Amino acid sequence: MQEGTRYWRVFSFYGSLIEKSYPKVLYATNSRLVALLGAVFHLPTRSMKRFLFPALAALALTLGSCDEKECCVQPLTPPITTTSLTQTSTWYLSAYSAAGQVTEGGAIKDRFALRFASDGSYRRILLSDSSEMAGTWKLADPDNRQLNLIDHKGDPQNFTVASVNTENLYLSRPDKAGQLEIYLFKTVR
Repeated sequence: MQEGTRYWRVFSFYGSLIEKSYPKVLYATNSRLVALLGAVFHLPTRSMKRFLFPALAALALTLGSCDEKECCVQPLTPPITTTSLTQTSTWYLSAYSAAGQVTEGGAIKDRFALRFASDGSYRRILLSDSSEMAGTWKLADPDNRQLNLIDHKGDPQNFTVASVNTENLYLSRPDKAGQLEIYLFKTVR
């Protein structure tokens, strides 16, 4: 008996057992998935069902035995600090993404830079003519991921700080239509 045939018979046995024990599972199986997998592995549909059920049962048992404290806890992300924003003298807008379209560098209309000061003030510099506008900023939220800017007119602009390090600052916010806008700032122009 060939090695592959022996394993296939074991899978077929358990597949038959599952088919007899859980007929509703067989009924709920997505026939397109079975047909696709059968075509990929060059297996007849009935044989594929017998292979698929033991694999799904093993997967369910494996995932079902997950201890929440061991594997399901998300790692903590460190909170954003004021120092992380003020450590760089100037953050230059390097890329902008909205509605699936990415615009980079000089192609960004009204490209600007941000300078954050530790006293809670900031400057927005329009790179086309070097004009500056002053405003205030603060970090909010339990882990300081909410960046609240108040511009020179007193209008609030709220961003989420996705990530910041010594070279990159990623900000995001929903636009007027609810689509996510992403801003990438770098330390180099």
